[in-house]
Amino acid sequence: MTEQPAETTQVRTVAVDFDGVVHGYSKGWHDGTIYDGPKQGAIEALRVLMGRFAVFIHTTRDVYDVALWLGRYGFECEAWPALPPAEFWNTQGVLLVTSRKLPAVAYIDDRAVRFRNWTQTFGELAELGLMAPVGAGSAAEPQSQPSAQQRGVSSSSSSTSWNTDA
Repeated sequence: MTEQPAETTQVRTVAVDFDGVVHGYSKGWHDGTIYDGPKQGAIEALRVLMGRFAVFIHTTRDVYDVALWLGRYGFECEAWPALPPAEFWNTQGVLLVTSRKLPAVAYIDDRAVRFRNWTQTFGELAELGLMAPVGAGSAAEPQSQPSAQQRGVSSSSSSTSWNTDA
């Protein structure tokens, strides 16, 4: 009888945005400091996530400042600046803070628009007031630009662009 290899459980990773999701962020970027306490339920939610996944915080703030802030709430943190020592985070129980978008099964972010297709995406951006609704046709239809010949350019390539006028 041959011995079967032991099953290994692959740890899945979840990414969590810092400002507006964990940190209150009531004044926006303000002066770059971390001035608010945590959003209601954020600390407990991170603990629940960390019990089930490897979790990293992604931020544009100084990763060491964010790690210190999280440490005040009892989290063991590791901080990776712009050039991390690895491409993945799969350590459960330690909270990574990084400025990089690493692979994850989910990204929790207060400013996200979930992509399904371009029509839906442009519709949601229009609902948010970030762009004008795209014409009567599908939002996923590019608007043709003048050809290279029409623009007086000797290149034979032409380009397309999307209507992003707000």
